[in-house]
Amino acid sequence: MKESKFIPFVFIIFSFIFLIFNFSYANWYLQTVDSTGDVGAWTSLVFDSNNHPHISYYDEGNKDLKYAAWTGTSWAIQTVDSAGDVGSYSSIAVDSNNYPHISYHADSNDLKYAKWTGTSWSIVDLDSPNVGQYTSIALDSNDYPHISYYDIYDKDLKYIRWTGASWSTPQAIDTSGIVGQYSSIAIDLNDNPHIAYYDAHISNLNLKYSSYTVNTNWSISTADAPNDVGAWASLDIDLSGNSHVSYYDKTNTKLRYGKRTGSSWSLQDVDTTGNAGEYSSIAVGSDNVPHISYYDAAANFDLKYSSFTDAWYNTTVDATGVVGLYTSIAVDAGNNPHISYQDSDNKDLKFAMWDAALPNAVTDLTALAGTSDGQIILQWTAPGDDGTIGKAESYIIRYATYQITDSDWDNAAVSQIASPPTPSLGGTGESFTVENLTAGNKYWFALKSLDNRPSSNISDISNSTYTICADFIPSAPQGLVGTSGNYRVSLDWKDNTEIDIAGYNVYRSVTSGSSYTKVSTYIVTSSQYDDVLADVKEYFYVVTAVDNTSHESSYSNEVSTVPALRLPKAPLRVSGNLNDSGDFVITWNSVTQNNDGTICSDLAAYNIYSANSLKGTWTQRVAVDTNTFTWTDTQTDWGLIYYFIRSANEAGIESENSMIIDSSPSGNITFMDMDSSSNPVVGLEIPKEISNIFQKEQNVYGEDVTIQITRKRSEEGPADLYIYEINALKAESNGVISSFSFPKSVGLIFYYQVNSGQVEKLNIPSESAASQLAILRHNNVEWINIGGDVDTASQEVNIGISHLSKYKLAGVVRATLFGEIRTEPKKIFTPNNDGIWDVMEFHYENPVKSDVIGKLYDMTGAFVANMTKGNTDSSLKWDGNYDSGDKAPSGVYIYSIEAEGRIINGTIVLAR
Repeated sequence: MKESKFIPFVFIIFSFIFLIFNFSYANWYLQTVDSTGDVGAWTSLVFDSNNHPHISYYDEGNKDLKYAAWTGTSWAIQTVDSAGDVGSYSSIAVDSNNYPHISYHADSNDLKYAKWTGTSWSIVDLDSPNVGQYTSIALDSNDYPHISYYDIYDKDLKYIRWTGASWSTPQAIDTSGIVGQYSSIAIDLNDNPHIAYYDAHISNLNLKYSSYTVNTNWSISTADAPNDVGAWASLDIDLSGNSHVSYYDKTNTKLRYGKRTGSSWSLQDVDTTGNAGEYSSIAVGSDNVPHISYYDAAANFDLKYSSFTDAWYNTTVDATGVVGLYTSIAVDAGNNPHISYQDSDNKDLKFAMWDAALPNAVTDLTALAGTSDGQIILQWTAPGDDGTIGKAESYIIRYATYQITDSDWDNAAVSQIASPPTPSLGGTGESFTVENLTAGNKYWFALKSLDNRPSSNISDISNSTYTICADFIPSAPQGLVGTSGNYRVSLDWKDNTEIDIAGYNVYRSVTSGSSYTKVSTYIVTSSQYDDVLADVKEYFYVVTAVDNTSHESSYSNEVSTVPALRLPKAPLRVSGNLNDSGDFVITWNSVTQNNDGTICSDLAAYNIYSANSLKGTWTQRVAVDTNTFTWTDTQTDWGLIYYFIRSANEAGIESENSMIIDSSPSGNITFMDMDSSSNPVVGLEIPKEISNIFQKEQNVYGEDVTIQITRKRSEEGPADLYIYEINALKAESNGVISSFSFPKSVGLIFYYQVNSGQVEKLNIPSESAASQLAILRHNNVEWINIGGDVDTASQEVNIGISHLSKYKLAGVVRATLFGEIRTEPKKIFTPNNDGIWDVMEFHYENPVKSDVIGKLYDMTGAFVANMTKGNTDSSLKWDGNYDSGDKAPSGVYIYSIEAEGRIINGTIVLAR
């Protein structure tokens, strides 16, 4: 069936059928597009503006309508309609929105129509019953489809079109006898439809032609008679408005051609050898040259092709077996013909492409220094698919530190750009930025172009050009902060984003704004630095960035801080119990080290503090000498009391707070960071029954364990209230325990302040905190929203966790109902006990604390396992095993999580 001209189309890839290439006859190249079953009947072919072919066809084995499109590297195959026996007599066209339209026949004797919407196929029945054979579709300048087809029952030629708002009433165009088989429609430059078709009445058996104009309506005429002519009619209209028709002369078994100029027909024989002309299809190029594909049903059963210049030239395209049925021809932007057809022996869809011309070599390639470090900008004029016509298929761009010639194009020292741009239309200016080169180096570039004949038509090498890679002075580091430590200052700043940063220099002064001296002996390769000092006084710091070519940035912002004296460690194993008298007895271990691991030789006292609440006023109750490790509080009539202890040295410098205990029967312990006014900021509340994990006699770490809570101010953004890194440390060696986890859930609590009705820093109304504050955890790749319960009365956000990590309190939009499943990792997990993505964790929002049930199923729907509680109060997890403990095999699994009567499904991948 003849199809309309193709306009640009962006294709969604559904599946890939790789090509089978065979060399055949001069410049014809043959490909098997689809070989899955019995396919390839009723093909219809069009080309897009990128010279990519698109084919509709019938899958006779499955009784489906199918669709194939060339993506630039392979064929993408899609089943369009599988509702019954559908897809015969297909015809394709594509609109200016790059969406395909297909008309076709259903075995229920309906005319059907499918259109791609951008996300799916929209399929409608247009006319029934006993209609829809020999469909042909074309689009006008408004992208409105026009369809001609055969009415099987009334033996009429029919026509239907889209009006812009609805489909028109089906119209019988010709009712004189048995008319309408082999219909082929085309639209002229004035948007008028023209139809060529066969009059099968026994007294006629001729080629007929109908055209429509606004003033005269449908005009019907006979184009060729008196022999039995007109079967397999195919129509196209050239740019001058002349109609061209190919068709079969059954009486004389030959291929015929007619050209209509004005109202007159000029008729010719095209191929009179053998039995040629069935399944004919015609396409006229922009040069007004007609091209015809057809089947030679003589002894050879071949696909043939003919074109006209000063005469008709006939060639065999494919002679391997019975080939050439259901041909459809189209020309690309270079006026090269291409044919879709069926290999009837193998029941395959095949494609023949003509491509003799190479893309032109680029001669004006230039290279310019880019706008950022490591960049070079390439510019050139795009070649075409054939010489300068159309579009090339792809570019190969290579570079080296020396001039590239054709002889060393494949040299191992020549590098290739992994993702070159897609070519533009021939004659268009191209620009492409090459990234991640070594700043300051000289690079040479050259390129070649490929057309749509895979791995065959490659242009000659372009001119080779060079430039010096961009090398700019780095920008000044941002976000420098300083923290006072034990005879040291710890500096932290944000990483520079330039690709050629070698590191940083750190400068110090005792005078603000001047007299800086570099204190870093070598280039600092991280964005942190500890400056060890001997004096306790105010120091001023700035940092610069240095690139690989020794360019140094200007100074960062200045920070000042005073190093503290060496702090003793906080006491460990702080515990408390009520005695028989109702007094509260506190005990702790002796402190022998400073925070930096040195021996604490100047310890003077243990200072004990208490408060009536974690957010209350902390008061020093007593200073106990260094040989005493117990103290009894007899004032227990205050009710619930909280305690912590600080070690103090002879200079009066106190340690950080110990763990916090309370006088309640539960006796939970809390690790907490407080602000300068001793207001709690973040805390970790550990149930007493698992507190023995901190004691070396009852853990697997060989040392007592403590919790380190460190604020990461330099990482906090405008939407973050606090970011904290929480680690478990070995108490003596200070080593971080990376694999530490609690045997049961512990409470992570963030506190926030409200000023003038707003959550401080975030400008969130205090009454909206419950819906706009959440805790997030960093999994070393990204931040994961784990939610948390917001208590607006006490201004706290808390959640149960099992693993330590980096956490933050931030402003986010919270869900109001159960939902918003976030998997960690995102899709694939590998339960191989290497510590990386060994479990799949499912995080969810559960604002009303409903019961949540999670299950896993395989792709057949069979039950696999129940989920278990995750590492937070708002998560579930799966370890990749059946409930029996046996390992589940690698594959795709369906998860189902249910709460509040709502079920959320999705898929994950287990890879062993």
